[in-house]
Amino acid sequence: MNPSRLKYRSEKLERLDIGDFTPQEYQLWEKEMRLIHSFLGERRAMRKSLVSEIRKNRADYIKILDVGAGSGELSARLLKEFEERRISVVGADASERAVLSMREKGIQGVRCDALKLPFADGSFDYVYSTLFLHHLSDRNAIALIREMKRIARQKFFIIDLERQFIPYLLFKTLGGLIFQPFTRDDGSLSILRSFNRKELENIAVKAGVKNICIRRSYLNRLILSGTN
Repeated sequence: MNPSRLKYRSEKLERLDIGDFTPQEYQLWEKEMRLIHSFLGERRAMRKSLVSEIRKNRADYIKILDVGAGSGELSARLLKEFEERRISVVGADASERAVLSMREKGIQGVRCDALKLPFADGSFDYVYSTLFLHHLSDRNAIALIREMKRIARQKFFIIDLERQFIPYLLFKTLGGLIFQPFTRDDGSLSILRSFNRKELENIAVKAGVKNICIRRSYLNRLILSGTN
């Protein structure tokens, strides 16, 4: 593959987005995503961002919203991380299957449109999203960030991939040795659909974010944070 192909975001939709998968593929995908979250960056990025912020917050009660929560794996981990404190996590996702999976993990799941979240302004202390932004068009990504910052009383965090050639090449080639074709192909396309740092900054500016901060994390992850 020519590296110049990564100059612009891919507009091709992933199979996950169009529902082109079997129940068996989805079930295995959930297991493989737990592996990806564990070893390929999300937990590390969470510790560097949201988890660190919560540790500094000495409030008696903290409310958190996970947007595009998927199966709720990271939300469940977050609750376990702070099981000694009064923290509630709500997961928002458009998929009925995802909401059911969240509820099985003890997460309060809400089925809704991430671009029109059914929550009042400032109704959560923190709002976060992981590996969801790249599924959206530029226009919808801006709308998502506006919604997240509207609802976040203190700060929002977005953790997503960074579009880079080497990570794409490695996942495309080595992923086939570890993951099913569904996970490998969608994962490769996820990198092609993701934002680079400058693009992420631009959409945050267009969304009216204050105190924009973009940091890199382990294995081609970007962390965007900001306030309303």
